[in-house]
Amino acid sequence: MPVRSRTVTLVALVVAVMGSGACSEQPPANQGPQPTTTATTTTATTASSPPATPISATTTAAPVTLPPEATKHTTEGAQAFAAWFIKEADLALVTADASRLTTLTESQCKGCKVFVGWADGLHGEGRHHERPSLSIHRQIVRPESSPDRYVADLLIDEQAVSVLDSLGRVVGSEPSQKVTLRTTVSWHGSCWLVTEALLVKR
Repeated sequence: MPVRSRTVTLVALVVAVMGSGACSEQPPANQGPQPTTTATTTTATTASSPPATPISATTTAAPVTLPPEATKHTTEGAQAFAAWFIKEADLALVTADASRLTTLTESQCKGCKVFVGWADGLHGEGRHHERPSLSIHRQIVRPESSPDRYVADLLIDEQAVSVLDSLGRVVGSEPSQKVTLRTTVSWHGSCWLVTEALLVKR
């Protein structure tokens, strides 16, 4: 079965739902997001976390750590959590291993299954992306946001990237493009869950 292209995968990405297995602390309530427009960058720091129940796995899931800011019940926490999902999805394509990504997702997550299927398809063909290629350069918070529900358009830049085989030979490529994922992140007692991500025109 041929590996799906990034364009085909993103078109198939209709709904995404994600749950974190790293919600070990319960920050105070009533500190959720308010409508605004903001720029974000993603940085990887560490926070101990047991994995959640995966959708599926290409290999045995390794423990995943979240940056501390992604565990906070704040606007910044919701932004960091959404950005972390994109970072892990990108990593899954580089390693052709969705196990880390699946530890951050719920079984009902249709859009997450698309990302998992993309990584699994690469794995099955003995292929992988040469390097990370996805980055969020801006998150635009939408007016329907509330303290416990963060809704934002994630403006994602996708750099052109080569697809390599198991010997490191170039066997394909993905073009550069810009996409927008309208993402909803909801607070569930002690952690954020990405409950929806719709591909919209940019």
